[in-house]
Amino acid sequence: MKILALDTSTDACSAACDNDGEIASRCVVTPHGHAGLILGMIRDVLESTGTEMKDLDFIACGRGPGSFTGVRIGVSVAEGLAFGLGLKIAPVSDLAAQAEREFVEHPDADTVIVANDARMKEVYAAVYTREGSSFKEAMPESVLSPEDAAEKFTALAGDGVKCVLAGSGFGVYAPLQEFANGRLLSKALYPDSGCIMRIARRAAEEGKLLLPDEVVPSYVRNEVAWKKVGEQGKKHPV
Repeated sequence: MKILALDTSTDACSAACDNDGEIASRCVVTPHGHAGLILGMIRDVLESTGTEMKDLDFIACGRGPGSFTGVRIGVSVAEGLAFGLGLKIAPVSDLAAQAEREFVEHPDADTVIVANDARMKEVYAAVYTREGSSFKEAMPESVLSPEDAAEKFTALAGDGVKCVLAGSGFGVYAPLQEFANGRLLSKALYPDSGCIMRIARRAAEEGKLLLPDEVVPSYVRNEVAWKKVGEQGKKHPV
């Protein structure tokens, strides 16, 4: 199976290619410039694995949640390539991609809790539990205040639950830092295309690939970019 995977939804801009088991990946962590980086990374991983675009079986991409601009860049690039090549797409939740890595790296864990900084004093959050050789959602991806996220996580991480915490939110907000105290916290802050590719491979095997125009980005919240102005704290889009 020949797969190209890419993700620009978070600060980690990444691409990976699997050419029948020969895998190459590239990742750069930067808050800006994903649009200028991703095409070069795609070219690099294809060349490193000796893969021609025309030989790809499908394309995988991170569909968010994450940076509004970043999500749009990644999904748009995947759709453009898929349209041109006549391929289908496997859109993958970036939160699920982080859970995928932790379940692989911690085979004794039965729960992974993900919280990524969403700015605006909120986090993108989700909880996953192991199910056979894969995992399932125990709490769907949501945008929450750190206080609400910590409360929900506490209810799901009771005594005897072997859990791993992943994501940038745990290092930013005090309620989540308090929740993380004494629990296993991953050093990996962001998803990457290798994790996305593993989930996408399972989606392909289950016949769950989509046509390019069926792919829907996941922004989770509608108020994507707001700032408070004025003494009354009125919100205006920026």
